[in-house]
Amino acid sequence: MRLARRCIGLLSNWLFPRRQLPSRLVKAAVWGLLSYLIVYVLPLLVFPLDTMPAEYHPLFYFFAWLTIGFTVLGKLVADTLLDPPLAIVRTIIMTGYFIYAFEGGLLTLSVPVSDTFLHLQIDLTLILAIIVVQNFLTIGKHLLRLIHLQTRAENLDM
Repeated sequence: MRLARRCIGLLSNWLFPRRQLPSRLVKAAVWGLLSYLIVYVLPLLVFPLDTMPAEYHPLFYFFAWLTIGFTVLGKLVADTLLDPPLAIVRTIIMTGYFIYAFEGGLLTLSVPVSDTFLHLQIDLTLILAIIVVQNFLTIGKHLLRLIHLQTRAENLDM
């Protein structure tokens, strides 16, 4: 019973300290609103959906909501043991998103020009490779951060 109570106490202090929860919620809401304005509203003001090919509308919406969701979750769990695993999951999902959105590096567009269609194929494999390598380095950084936080937490218990 004492072990269970101690584990619950440690988890509540590591995950969401009760005294910090209201400030974390406010910070997450403010950052969520700010990221919504930057990632969703501002691009729609600069480039309306009419100027974007229709097949990329779902990709834009998915990217915007994915970014906003991870921003809010990231601010909620900032400086806790859940922060590095969330960052790793975010990086893996965003890497998969970019591979899917870039169609493996060969982007094909069909643009209507008067009576015909202009088919463009753009090779973005180098840019995609740079994004993937950078994301793998980010995963490594967050794994090291998780190990550091875990060892620090274990040293505090002793």
